Amino acid sequence: MPKSIISNFNTNINFWEANPQMKIIFNEFYEQDSSKDKLDSSKIMWGIALLVDPNESNSFRHISYVERLDEIKTGYFKDKKFPWVEYYNIIEIYKNHVLTKPELTLHVMERKLEERIKLLNDTPLTLENVELIDKVQLNLTKIEKELKELRKMVKDEDSNVKAKGDKKLGMLDSGQF
Repeated sequence: MPKSIISNFNTNINFWEANPQMKIIFNEFYEQDSSKDKLDSSKIMWGIALLVDPNESNSFRHISYVERLDEIKTGYFKDKKFPWVEYYNIIEIYKNHVLTKPELTLHVMERKLEERIKLLNDTPLTLENVELIDKVQLNLTKIEKELKELRKMVKDEDSNVKAKGDKKLGMLDSGQF
């Protein structure tokens, strides 16, 4: 799987120290944190990275998005009431500025596939909807094939775009930001 511009997924170290380039992208969020060594915002950034980043070192990348939200909330933050909604804008900035376009597309498609599967699981099969459900199931196979191709493309992109230290060139490194 891909390696994003996040170079290290060790959540025991300060996010900002491990990824100093992120201070530019998330400058306002970073500056608002008055905790010692910016540990509060660091923890939140690691939670967001665990939520959306397809980095091969991210052990949450294969869990469904809804489960990931809950697992990170209870397992990483140790707060069943963690207010994800308060960080919606930061999550969107992460997705749009940290992930590559193929990684973002992969993220969106995987979420939509999860929604389709949930819809199928929650819809009882009746004589009235059997044909429609059959169509949805057939489309799932096509979507899964597209996702497989997209995952390969993201992996290949990662192999082709390397910089010093085995990191992928991000928007800052490539001059896009």
